[in-house]
Amino acid sequence: MKKISLAIFMFFAFLLIAFGYAQISDELKIDGSASLTADTYELQIIRVVPSENNSADVMVDSVAFHGTVLNSTITLGQTGNSTLSFQITVKNNTSNKTFAYSKVMINSSLENGYTNDNIIFKLYEDYPTAEMQSLKYTVAPLEEKTFTLVFSYKDGRVPSVKDLTSVLTIEFIERLEILPGETTTEPVTPPEESTSPGSSTAPGSSTAPSSST
Repeated sequence: MKKISLAIFMFFAFLLIAFGYAQISDELKIDGSASLTADTYELQIIRVVPSENNSADVMVDSVAFHGTVLNSTITLGQTGNSTLSFQITVKNNTSNKTFAYSKVMINSSLENGYTNDNIIFKLYEDYPTAEMQSLKYTVAPLEEKTFTLVFSYKDGRVPSVKDLTSVLTIEFIERLEILPGETTTEPVTPPEESTSPGSSTAPGSSTAPSSST
């Protein structure tokens, strides 16, 4: 009788463990923050490296990423022209889709989505093509491509608070057409950055979050 009771107990314990594991797995898939294999995302950040050209007095306090979301805490330097750049490499894990850079979105709904209005950013491809339309920033099937994300002071003015915690989503869309001049590879200088708060971030432009009141 005791053996039967023990067997029944172990059976129900196994069911509970299996059910709990299934729930955890579902939560990981829904949240999207756990990437067990490179194929979890169709396109994802695979590497983030601080640039060798960063100002000497800047600091990278922390950096993490999943999917195309970048979470970082940085500190800029003591001069108005202080900058901090990340080399961000993304990979297209599909064999039949081309993705185009769309914009960088600030996760403003989060408490630490963007903590310093006096620091702005811009993103552009390391080697921009001659035409600077946003759809030129493409990642072909199975391709890896590196972009540069640059943080700097707004209007070149040094604020009292020099650190920034941000959660940024680099948004890509599936590319369905080819633009004229697609094969052109002549490098050009990125356009001047925009300082309009809340503006969308096309390649080579900057976004500063709207100031809180």
